[in-house]
Amino acid sequence: MSLRSIAAVMAAVITAVTLAACGQRSDTADRTMRVVCVSKQLNEFLYDIGAQRVLVARDLTSIYPPAIRSLPSVGYHRVLSAEGIISMRPTLFLTDGNLGPDAVLVQLRKVGIPIEVMRPGESLDSAQFLLRQLGGRFHRETAADSAIARWRSGLDSVWAALLGAISMEVVDVVARVIIPPAELPIGIITAVVGAPVFLWILLPEEQRGGAGFYG
Repeated sequence: MSLRSIAAVMAAVITAVTLAACGQRSDTADRTMRVVCVSKQLNEFLYDIGAQRVLVARDLTSIYPPAIRSLPSVGYHRVLSAEGIISMRPTLFLTDGNLGPDAVLVQLRKVGIPIEVMRPGESLDSAQFLLRQLGGRFHRETAADSAIARWRSGLDSVWAALLGAISMEVVDVVARVIIPPAELPIGIITAVVGAPVFLWILLPEEQRGGAGFYG
């Protein structure tokens, strides 16, 4: 066996061992962590990245995805009871900061329950940051990146459909008014406008002067 073949085999073994170790670390974290999360956005994101196994309880407003409803509720996030949360024996209390009464946090700290605040995502960028933050916290970095890629793909599809509909409306109006009282076939105008756009799309990204919707 050549040195190159030996090096390739060793690289494959190291990669496999690394991936197995990451998976074992993630599974171990899932088994040892008991999270009470009182934020519907955080709970939904935890399901998006496949970290739902750490959850042992939710707040009353967290009802999506439907599977989360099987978890016990500790009440409405603005009217929480420290006793209800403590009874879940959590290793972490997770919130977006929108909760009450304030005395609950004081009581949780007194009994030694760690509290972590992750602010909700109020824009696309902040939501992506929050998802990555959760991915790092619960060892689901790859899953977080995959979820963000799905978001972007969905948004691109929406933008494409919206721009397509608007373009056809504009073309229809132009066809009616460009040479009155005649009406040009829409196909001619779309061909004239569409050909340059199609050629622009075929250009390498660095030559287009932009990087798409997400920079």
